[in-house]
Amino acid sequence: MSGADVERLLDRLQAGLSVDGMTVRAVEVHPGRFREERIVKVAARRGAHDAYVAMLMVYAGRPPLYRPWVEVYAQVPYIRWPDGSTTPFLDAPAERVLLTAVGNVLGPGGCVYVDCEADDETRLGMSWGVPEPVTRVGVILWELGFTWFKAWYYPEGLREGGQKLQAEKPVDAEAARRHRARWAREVERFLARAPSLADHSYVRRALERAQRWLATYGAAQAEV
Repeated sequence: MSGADVERLLDRLQAGLSVDGMTVRAVEVHPGRFREERIVKVAARRGAHDAYVAMLMVYAGRPPLYRPWVEVYAQVPYIRWPDGSTTPFLDAPAERVLLTAVGNVLGPGGCVYVDCEADDETRLGMSWGVPEPVTRVGVILWELGFTWFKAWYYPEGLREGGQKLQAEKPVDAEAARRHRARWAREVERFLARAPSLADHSYVRRALERAQRWLATYGAAQAEV
């Protein structure tokens, strides 16, 4: 992702992403801490009304030292409209549309951080040992081409960030193969633990995602 890619993403968000009878769009764009960084406020518009959705921090990178990344944070589980009604955001088409817009602009080595503080299913799943690519939001990112994952908690000193899921796109086909092989083994181990896992709806859904993931990607598990 270059400076031109950042502008393309911002243009796309400012034009708006249509989904479920509303438009998800950037309503504010501000300079960040560095010249390559932008801070974006995302809202949904329905009729004549806007409602807050999430924040983005978009970093274009500084080759050859730093690769590009996007952070999606402070998301709302439900979009709350001025009339008091709500529309789901997490685990709904609007979230996927926003993540897809972000994922499409990031190329090989590009990185996304997704805040999980409002996403109980992903946050608790990672705490319970669900492999990151088959967590609720992780499987969306995997389908967008991200293959390297890590769960993080960033202590920032009076500005403590919440738990985040980091995902990166592979730099080449060999890296993608190594990542798939590693996660296939992790998913198999997770499925083997099924009898000892808690009987919880989040765990049951994670096991279902893991079975689908392994059926689709398990052939890539050869050792490197």
